[in-house]
Amino acid sequence: MSIGCACITGNHDAFMLDAALIHTYTETPIIVDAVDWCRAQLGTRELDFLRTFSATLAIELGGGATLFCYHGTPRSHMEDLSPSASADELDRHFDGCAAAAVRAGGHTHLQMLRQHRGALVVNPGSVGMPFVEAPVAGPPRIMAHAEYAIVDGGDGGAVAVELKRVPLDRAALRAQAAACDFPLRDWLVAQYA
Repeated sequence: MSIGCACITGNHDAFMLDAALIHTYTETPIIVDAVDWCRAQLGTRELDFLRTFSATLAIELGGGATLFCYHGTPRSHMEDLSPSASADELDRHFDGCAAAAVRAGGHTHLQMLRQHRGALVVNPGSVGMPFVEAPVAGPPRIMAHAEYAIVDGGDGGAVAVELKRVPLDRAALRAQAAACDFPLRDWLVAQYA
């Protein structure tokens, strides 16, 4: 917020601005309670900042290359783009989107880098809650590190994407989670045990 960085709207950002929206995503009581708790922590200044976020963003990298950013897919911040998506599925997700050397989105909390029809498709993962795998029949398992990606657009259209992981102190994470009244506190403490 202090550096004026352009930000992409994610599903939880949207949940902060529209209290009813979480119910179109899940009715799981602990998740709804966690979203409501988060919203209660924000003041007018933070909510106004969230309103400045964009659904998508195109960034010129140099040499004619573009980075195209979104949260879930270009169509929706609540739609998953799975690391195992078929080429046909990716075609549907990117239908109508302008060409880009790199397409970057998150939402699944699963770090990924793959090539699709000449473009690189990247999910940087999650700085605060990287998942071990896609949750299937219960809550996700999270890892004690921060994930991110570096996209470098060089001269002549050369593009590089690097996935990064930084280990975090499990004991410190556990202590911070235990000290908070967040509805997911007990689950987070168990994740960092």
